[in-house]
Amino acid sequence: MDTTQRSGTARFDVAEQVALEYTTGFCTDSAAVDDELMARLAEQFESGEIVELTLVIGKYLSMGRFMQVLGLDQTCSLQSQLAQG
Repeated sequence: MDTTQRSGTARFDVAEQVALEYTTGFCTDSAAVDDELMARLAEQFESGEIVELTLVIGKYLSMGRFMQVLGLDQTCSLQSQLAQG
């Protein structure tokens, strides 16, 4: 993911870039989230903000997996249910 350039200007600021890097690591290989990344995150965010960011990431990750396992991530069938009326 190119988080730095868009039409010659910064696409995301430094805080957003490190938050995106943290999110990607958390979701794809959480064991690879190392002290260096956490230090860069701490340079941009207060400890409470890091906790909140981590909670939000975890909530959305688990919700996505919950929906996938139950088959709820497929096309919404609400329209067919309404049509049957």
